[in-house]
Amino acid sequence: MIKKSTAIILFLSFFFVFPLIIEAEGKTYHVGATDLHVRSEPSLNGQILGKLQAGDQVQVFDEAYGWYKTFYNGKEAWIASQFLMVEEQERAATNDSLNDVSITATGVRIRSGPGTNYPIIGFTTIGESFSVVDTEDQWIKVDLKNGKIGWIAGWLTNHQSTTYIPEEPSAQATSDTEQSVEQTATTTTVSNEQNLNGFNIVLDPGHGGMDPGAIGLGGIFEKDVIMEVLSEIASELRQAGATVLLTRSNDSYVDHATRLRISHAYQTHAFISLHFNASPIVSANGISTHYFGPDSKELAYEMQSSLSQHVTMRDRGVRSSNFYVLRNNQNKALLLEMGFITNPHDLLTIRTRDYQDNLAEGITKGLLAYFK
Repeated sequence: MIKKSTAIILFLSFFFVFPLIIEAEGKTYHVGATDLHVRSEPSLNGQILGKLQAGDQVQVFDEAYGWYKTFYNGKEAWIASQFLMVEEQERAATNDSLNDVSITATGVRIRSGPGTNYPIIGFTTIGESFSVVDTEDQWIKVDLKNGKIGWIAGWLTNHQSTTYIPEEPSAQATSDTEQSVEQTATTTTVSNEQNLNGFNIVLDPGHGGMDPGAIGLGGIFEKDVIMEVLSEIASELRQAGATVLLTRSNDSYVDHATRLRISHAYQTHAFISLHFNASPIVSANGISTHYFGPDSKELAYEMQSSLSQHVTMRDRGVRSSNFYVLRNNQNKALLLEMGFITNPHDLLTIRTRDYQDNLAEGITKGLLAYFK
């Protein structure tokens, strides 16, 4: 009788405790965004089960299509992976923001002191990085790697503690960046009757660094595919006379607040965030344009119309979406989903030169149609 009771207790203990052991083996992540949706499947089409807030901890047990599997209120749930970080990633991001700084504009002047009244001692450009020595007001003292030090305007970098936005962004930006609208306009190949002279366009290559974005066929990262098309898009816009600014030009992590700070620090006429889509349904395909708020709606429809005429992919239409870089942007802003990297046909097309040329032309013509 005693042996039988013991066996039952052991069986019940194993039955009820085992799921807890499985859950304990999940890796702990921290949420890096506010109002992060928890969905029923690894897709934007999944039912929203709830929301998480910045700093919340999540146990992750699996990954698919750029989404992490967890449990929410006892149910299987999925969260977009780019908004979750492990403790080591958070610490690395914090250390980077304290010890290193990256340049987020072209032709940035290096000065001998913390202000525009100090002499210029050199220049740097977007993507360059420096070790931070000190800060004063909105200026950053950096190690120039040649035994000398210099000062750089903090609003032209990704430095996390520099939250200053110039009261007159266009004037400030011109005073501390070598490239002006007039200088860029000399490269235009578009007729004077229809060009982008005088327009500042911010291109925002999504994800980067420790944030891979969606994961496509063959394990390809969204962040890498974006960089394959970025150069052609930027070049086409510059040829049309636009001044083009980038939120990142290499495989580096740039948080959402910094992307917006770059947009707000200039007299930005259009902010365009570049992305590729993913889905657990392999047949999902096509391009779409996303906006938030009435100010960007007309631009979104002009852009999608132009893209559908230039790119031979399914037209998924225009959608109003609550993306962070859209809803918090003071300027007209779009997010482009330029094809599915989980669809074999889309992925093959995306990586061809014809697609990249046509995509760049479609984006440029969309802006020309809106700003005509």
